[in-house]
Amino acid sequence: DHAGAAADLMALDGLEAPPIVDDLLLASRLRERIAGGLADAGELLAALELLDSGLDPGDGDRGGDAALLAERGWLLAATRVPELVERGLTGLDEAVAVDPADPHARAYRAVVLAVLADRPEDAAGDVAAFASLDDPPTDLVDLLRTAGLLVG
Repeated sequence: DHAGAAADLMALDGLEAPPIVDDLLLASRLRERIAGGLADAGELLAALELLDSGLDPGDGDRGGDAALLAERGWLLAATRVPELVERGLTGLDEAVAVDPADPHARAYRAVVLAVLADRPEDAAGDVAAFASLDDPPTDLVDLLRTAGLLVG
């Protein structure tokens, strides 16, 4: 139940959990997977709220924010509503700025630029940055291949 899991994660955000909890959430991409399930079920607003609840509110280490910002941008762009695609692209730009080596930020932005924004020349830098990563996630490699952006 994605809605129940999202509520539990948002309750966890209100607690002062040890740092290892954040590390586990980041490594497992649990928040992103639940948000994706919510969006797939037509609950985009709930998905965005869940992702936003995991963002670092202060000026501390924002390394984990790149993944959440990337997922947020991807979900917005996936609606294919022009205004939301633009907002999604802005979020993906922010994700890359926070962590230029985040594979999700690079892959998602490349696909949005090339496929949804019809700007394949602007996607080339993200594809090159993604291709230079050590051991990128297989699902993202498949995504870029399916979009015709990565060969091999």
